[in-house]
Formats: sequence, structure tokens, C-alpha cells
Amino acid sequence: MAGCQRVPEWEMRADRAKKGSLLQQWPQYQRWLWTCRASVTSFRQDVFPPTGVALSKILEDFHNSGLTIVDALGTKRLLGTAVLWNQEGLLVSLDHWTSTASDLECRNGEVDWQPASVITRDEGLNLSVIRVNPASWKKSVRFGEWPKGERPKLDDELWVLASPYPGMVQRNQVFLNALKGSLQTGIDEHLLLFSPSPPDEMAGGVLVNSRGEWAGYLNSKQKSLWGTALTVDFLNEMVRELLSKGEVRRLYLGMQVRWIPAVGFVVHEIALDGAGFVSGIRLGDVILSWNGKRLTEAADWPSMKLKSLGNEVELSILRSGKEIQLKLAIKDLSK
Repeated sequence: MAGCQRVPEWEMRADRAKKGSLLQQWPQYQRWLWTCRASVTSFRQDVFPPTGVALSKILEDFHNSGLTIVDALGTKRLLGTAVLWNQEGLLVSLDHWTSTASDLECRNGEVDWQPASVITRDEGLNLSVIRVNPASWKKSVRFGEWPKGERPKLDDELWVLASPYPGMVQRNQVFLNALKGSLQTGIDEHLLLFSPSPPDEMAGGVLVNSRGEWAGYLNSKQKSLWGTALTVDFLNEMVRELLSKGEVRRLYLGMQVRWIPAVGFVVHEIALDGAGFVSGIRLGDVILSWNGKRLTEAADWPSMKLKSLGNEVELSILRSGKEIQLKLAIKDLSK
């Protein structure tokens, strides 16, 4: 006898509500996601080029619509997505395409092109903070700060959103990856890995959950197997550093560790001038504990904050079957 399973009504309502919150905020995405263009004399070929360079291959119908602003041979090229940061009219974008840009302009889904300028930048993190003409965001109805969420969980429904072309919001569903490779201690623990890797033109976009909350920022320069995004907490910290100090301090341990099940966090790369080597850590050591906390699973690796700079961390490591106690000083890479 054949049977069918009926989804409970409460579960259907919850699912509709969850998906509905994303769709209900769709008009806001056209206000939060901006597109920038500029005169670009040169750009690095080893990183994502400005969107407009490959545009004729992607959206031929734009040419047929008479939108000369997206002509790759025009005086200005589309760069890609910039994200609304706050109510002062600041946007976050990618440094590798704004650093060589002149006559920069940005727009969202409500206002036309507005003059913009890069007020601070960090090449290492590939971040730039842009200020748009104040008149532009005053014209934008209900201009407000993007709601920022917590670090997503494995079972969260996630999307990548970007506005590579004027007034257009592009959306791709992605899935969080539980597996991480090596950790560049101080940076990579703040990365979210997801699949599939988004198209090149979506670089500079955001990772959002089903509630429409901003969970991560796509700042990668290179194409990779996995998509990567900086967590919002880390991005908040970095932008505050850029705005207040004009530079970003970097936590530096001078080593990379890899989680190996049933073994632990194994040091598989170490710099001779790094804090890790100076403290006595060597290649192949297994880090057992960090400031008294035993590291028993992949999620136990500590998420370091800038306030940790200059502090000493007590470590317990395993080497040749013997447990050794060490003290590690957290350094600033920018010094």
C-alpha cells in the first residue's frame, strides 16, 4: 500500500516565514548594494578584473538596450559591488579595483551615479572604505544600516548577494563548508568557506542568511574552489581600525596549523622570524591547549581579537610523545 507523508502545517508556516523575511527585504537590497564605476588605466591580470572588462561576454542585451555605461571600451568601466556600511554614506568595497580608479562614481537601485572617493584602504585585506556624495543617500528612501547577524551555522540557508550592474541584485544560494584547511593564525579563523564558488562578477558582495542578515563579506582576489567571506564581526573590527587609525594591525603568530582528527592541531608551517618559532614551537608540534583550555575539536581554535596584541599566551604542546609548556607573545605583523 502506497502512502505519503504530509508536512505539518506549523513546519510549512515556519518555512514560509523564514523565506519570506529574505524576500520582504528585497527592496532594501537595492539600497544597501551599490555599483561603482571609474576610469581605470590599468589593473592586475592575476586578480579579478573590473566587471566591465568581461561584460560584453556576459550581458550582450545590455548593449542592445543602449546602456553605454557598461561598455568595456568606454571611458569608464564598471568595477562591481560596494556595500552600504553606515548612515554617514560610507561604503565598503574591494581595494584591488578601487586603488587605481579615478573619477569614481557609485549608485544604488534608487539614486543615479554620485561622485565618490576612497577615504581609507588596506591592500592586505583587500578592503577600501568609500564615501559617496551626502546628497545621494539622503535621496535614498529609508537609508539605514544593514542588519548584521552572527556567524552562520552549518544548517543555515545562505545566499550570496551582489550588485555588479547598476540597479541589479544578483542572488546565488550557497552552502557553508565545515572543512577548513590550514589556519593562518590571526586571519583565517575569521573566514567562512562555502560552495559553490560564486561567479567572478559577484566579488565584493555579501553572504546573507534566510533572515536577510549580513553574515560575511566576499573580499577574495583570486578564483578558488571554495567561496570565502570575512565574518561580519572581524570586518567590523577592521573597518573601525581603518577609520580610526588609517591602518589595520594584524595579529601574527608566524605559523600555520592544521586540524587532524584524532591528533589535534598540528603545526605544518612556521616562519623563522615569527612569534611561534621564537617561543619554541617547531614544525610537527601538536598544540594541546591554549591558555589552559584543551583543544579537543576543530571548533576549539581560539578566535583572536586585536585586544590580544602584546599578550602572552600559555600553550601546552606535544612533541615526540612529551608534553611541553610554552609562552607565546602575540605580535603585530604591521610593525
